[in-house]
Amino acid sequence: MRTYYYHCPPYQSNPPTEEERERLSSRQKFFSALSRLNRFQLRLGKLEKRGEDAKGKPIFVQKRVDIMLGVDMVQLASTSQIQSSTSRGVLPRAKRVRLATRKMWVDLSFRL
Repeated sequence: MRTYYYHCPPYQSNPPTEEERERLSSRQKFFSALSRLNRFQLRLGKLEKRGEDAKGKPIFVQKRVDIMLGVDMVQLASTSQIQSSTSRGVLPRAKRVRLATRKMWVDLSFRL
């Protein structure tokens, strides 16, 4: 069995603050440890800032992660390396979608 982990490094402003540098350093150590695990694939996207909400809290969006997940699923299914895949996050107000291909069922959860 192989594990795929999809995430992104923390946001870095230009120039990054000291807190952002420390957060990135800590996350990079975590990602480095994951990448050394056997049969473990680390897929990193990018975190983009999309402004602020009404209370001044920053809004961040993960980019490229969903595409990498989709590409991996299609590649693995097309080469018959997987027959089923499930994502079962515990999300409030979650919606579940099932996708079927010839050899694969995918159960995805996402926030509404």
